[in-house]
Amino acid sequence: MVVQAKLRANFYSIKTLPLFNYSYKTITSQPRIILDFGISKDDPSADLYFRSIIENGWLEWHTVFTDASKLSEAECVGIGTFHSQYNIVQKVKYPPKTRCLLGNVVLFWKPLSTPFY
Repeated sequence: MVVQAKLRANFYSIKTLPLFNYSYKTITSQPRIILDFGISKDDPSADLYFRSIIENGWLEWHTVFTDASKLSEAECVGIGTFHSQYNIVQKVKYPPKTRCLLGNVVLFWKPLSTPFY
């Protein structure tokens, strides 16, 4: 007896590979990454200093702030993104079984998947 299973799958057709949708300059760009701004969180003017760094170093760039947290294994994972130029706030809550790592991965994907225009 032959048993045939019906598999459902979504198929997508792409005319070109996604890699070729971007310019060489975009693919090979190496953004400046700063791991330490030299700002003390106890400094009362930390916010002003940080804003000054952003305005002077990344003029006309989009600034997107992200955060993910999970207080305990029984708690949900909460993530949030804030796009300051357009005042867009996105909040997502995942069930307690979710690990905080997923929240951090989504944090990088979520702002990039939202069109800013």
